[in-house]
Amino acid sequence: MYRLWVTAVFACVIALSVPAYVSAADLPLLTPGWHIVPDAHDLDSSCPVGAPLGFGGVLQLIQNLMNAGISIGIVISILVIVFSGLLWMLTPFNPENHSQAKKVLTNAVIGLLIILSAWLIVDFVMKVLYSGTGADSGKFGPWNKILVGGNKCVTASTDLKPLFSGDLFTIPSTGPANVPVDATQIATARVGTGGCSPEYITTMAGKSGSPITPSNAATLSCIAVHESTCGTRLLNYNWGKGSSAAGLLQVTIDSHSSFFENATCRAAAGVSPTTVLNCTAGFNKGNAVPGSAIAERCTRAAKDPACNVALALQVLKSEGYGAWTHDPKSNKQEACIARFGNG
Repeated sequence: MYRLWVTAVFACVIALSVPAYVSAADLPLLTPGWHIVPDAHDLDSSCPVGAPLGFGGVLQLIQNLMNAGISIGIVISILVIVFSGLLWMLTPFNPENHSQAKKVLTNAVIGLLIILSAWLIVDFVMKVLYSGTGADSGKFGPWNKILVGGNKCVTASTDLKPLFSGDLFTIPSTGPANVPVDATQIATARVGTGGCSPEYITTMAGKSGSPITPSNAATLSCIAVHESTCGTRLLNYNWGKGSSAAGLLQVTIDSHSSFFENATCRAAAGVSPTTVLNCTAGFNKGNAVPGSAIAERCTRAAKDPACNVALALQVLKSEGYGAWTHDPKSNKQEACIARFGNG
C-alpha cells in the first residue's frame, strides 16, 4: 500500500512538472506546420516561393536544429528521471536497485545541466557575434531565440551579383502622386547645390558602384533639399518619435534594414565586410533602442552620404519615388518628382 501511494504521488508530481518543462523548451516539434528546414518565403514574404536560403535563412536553420535538439534532450532527461524514480520506489528494499537508481538520476541531472549550459553558452556567443558590443553585449532574451539577421533568401538582385549590377538594376522613373501639387510648385522646384547637388549625388552613387541616371540624380538632389536641408539635418524632426529616417535622403533605417547589408554601408558603420548589421534589431517601432550599439552603427552608416545614396537607390528600385511622398506635407518632394523624375 505504501509503495502504491508513493508511486501515485511521484506520478502526479511528474505529470504536473512536464508542462513546465515543455513550456520552457518551447517544443518546436509540437508546433503545427513547423519544419526544421525553413521556407524562405515564410521567413520573409518578399522572398519568392521556393527560393534558396540566404545567410539569415541558414541561421534560422541552425536555430531550428538547436531548438529541436534541446527539446528532445529535455524530454529524454525527464523520461530518464522518471525511470530512476520508479526504479527507486518499486524496489524499496533492494540496495542494489537503489544504487543503480541514484546513478541513473545523477547522470540524467548532469546531462540536463550540460544541455542547458551548452545552450546558454551558444546563445551568449551568438548574441555577442550578432548583437554588437557595449550595451547590447550579453543581453539575454528568451533563451532559445537566437537573433537572426541577413538576407533570408538568395535572389539574383541581392546575393548572386554585386549591389546594383548592370541589367538587374531598374529604377521606376516616378511614383504615384500621394499629395496634391500644382504647376507653380513644379516650376519652382530646384536641384540642390554643394553637398546635395546632382553631381555630388552621382559621385556618391559611384562610390558604391550604383548606376544612376541624370534624371534620378536631379530628382534625388531636389528631394534632399527638402528632406535634410541639403544634408545639414541628418536626423529628421520626428527622430525619436516613431521615425528612424536618417541621412541626406532620410531613408528609414528599421524598415530598410536589408538594404544596409552591403560593403559601402558596412564600411560607413565601421564594421568588417562580413558583419551582419541587422539594423532592425536596434529599433523598436521606429525609435532607437536606448544604448543600442546596433542602432548607433546603423545610424552612423545612414548619415554617410555614399551609404545613404546607395540606400536611396535601393528604395527607388523596390518602391519608386512614392517612398518620399507618404507624408501629407511632402508636396515639395512631389514637385521634385514631377519636374525631374520623368527623364
